[in-house]
Amino acid sequence: MREPGNSHLEYKNLGWQQAENGKYWYRNQDASYIQTNWLNENGNWYFFDADGWMVTNNYASWGGKDYYFGADGTLQTTGKAPDGRKVEANGALEGASKYGVQADEDAMFNQGPGMKL
Repeated sequence: MREPGNSHLEYKNLGWQQAENGKYWYRNQDASYIQTNWLNENGNWYFFDADGWMVTNNYASWGGKDYYFGADGTLQTTGKAPDGRKVEANGALEGASKYGVQADEDAMFNQGPGMKL
C-alpha cells in the first residue's frame, strides 16, 4: 500500500501465507513470492515448487541430489526418508537423484512412494 506523495511501496501480509486450500507460500518484501527456491528461516530449510507452494511430505531434486520435506515443510536432516534412503549431514539423501535433475538446477518434483503434492 502506498501513501499519497510516497513513492515507496509498502506491502502488508509479508512472510508466511496460507491459502484456502491449506497450502503455504511465502511473500517477499517486494510482494513477489518464492518459486523453485529455498528459504532458511530460524535455522529450518524449506523449499517452494514452481508454483510457489511450500513442499510438504514430498521430495525435491536440486543440484543432482534429492531432499525430503516433512509434513511441516522442513527439510529432513536426520534418519531416513520414506523411500529408505539415509539423510546425509546436509539434508541430501544418499545416492544419485531418483527423480531427475535439470541442468540449470531448477527443482523437479516427483511423488515418492505414497506421497502427494
